[in-house]
Amino acid sequence: MAKPTFTLRTPKEEESIIYLRYRFKAATLTYPIDEKIETRYWNKKLKRADPAFQLPKLIHLNKRLDQITKRVEAYLEECKIKELIPSKVGLKNYLDKKAKNKVEVHLFSAYFKQYNDLRKASRKYSASTIKIDNYSLNKVLEYEDEKGKLLFDDIDVNFLYSFMELNSHLKKNTISRIISCIVSVIIQAVEDGLTENKKFRSKHFTAPQEKISNIYYNEIELQELYFCEPPSRLRKAKDAFVAGCYLGLRYTDLKRISQDINKYLYKDEDGDQFISLRICKRGPLVDIPVNTVVQDIINKHNGFPKIPNNQNFNVNIKRICKNAGFNSKHLREHKVDGEIVRVWHEKWEISGTHTMRRSFCTNAYLSGMPSLEIMKFSGHSSESSFLRYIAISSKENAKRSAKNPFFNRKFEEE
Repeated sequence: MAKPTFTLRTPKEEESIIYLRYRFKAATLTYPIDEKIETRYWNKKLKRADPAFQLPKLIHLNKRLDQITKRVEAYLEECKIKELIPSKVGLKNYLDKKAKNKVEVHLFSAYFKQYNDLRKASRKYSASTIKIDNYSLNKVLEYEDEKGKLLFDDIDVNFLYSFMELNSHLKKNTISRIISCIVSVIIQAVEDGLTENKKFRSKHFTAPQEKISNIYYNEIELQELYFCEPPSRLRKAKDAFVAGCYLGLRYTDLKRISQDINKYLYKDEDGDQFISLRICKRGPLVDIPVNTVVQDIINKHNGFPKIPNNQNFNVNIKRICKNAGFNSKHLREHKVDGEIVRVWHEKWEISGTHTMRRSFCTNAYLSGMPSLEIMKFSGHSSESSFLRYIAISSKENAKRSAKNPFFNRKFEEE
């Protein structure tokens, strides 16, 4: 029985598409493979990428050609079992079907795309989560362009170090988010039975994070903001920002309630007002007390003040806070191209929509409200992720702790 072979479409050019060739008794199938190679790396005798060049992309390519060979053999075996005559058309249809069957695809990036498509179609995940998924996939594709195609078994510590080196220009926390996304994808692939690779579970398979000095607005500063008088075009945005600091909602949820607050506002039997909504549309249902500041803002605008798109709202928040004189200096450090860069910012420069949730969580925490109680409002699923939102300084923490009975214990003689 003939064996499948591979050939180049344009062997005299610098780069060529690879073809599968299989000879039947009366015909030959020439089938294009979704792979290209620089012709100088092709070994005519072996009809593979030349193993003398120990390049990751060439090793991956040969693994891909080996799998296609196995698919041809599987087709011939299937014909034998079913007592069918192998044919050019039959093999082509079989290979087409396998190529379209995303579940069988052995390339990590192809499965990654399927994973993202399914998450988006499920409508269970927020737009920001889908955005991170797609960004992570693009970084994996960029890596493959540089290093060669990734198989499931390639996701190991060596890949991690190589990936971090290639993306050293990114901030540590950005790389960490991408690696977390990659781990989620490979875990799903294991559950789907596509790989037994568990090398990613190594204790060394972690990307370092850097702690960011985040800012928040304390209640005295929020009072100053509430009574300040920015230009008329910014007054709605100013009130929306202050209200957001007392509600702890994400930008997307705050924008939802700004479109029709009456859909989410209710009073209980005691006359207390609450906002009730399912966070991120499909997340848990939360009920948030409406304090007098938020109530005054709703009454002032005959509803919740309208909020612009995220980009414009961020710009408006910066203008409002600059206008109000919040220009204290804050140091931020991050890595750029492997070098630590230290930049001082004025407070208004690093204020934005995310500052609302940080202010809510931090002020509630400083007031003595238990963490788990605040998490019910903010929607954080773990205390560790919640505590990253707490933006208090060492001095503020000490001052808060000083009221604890532990620091006020006295010994008395009997």
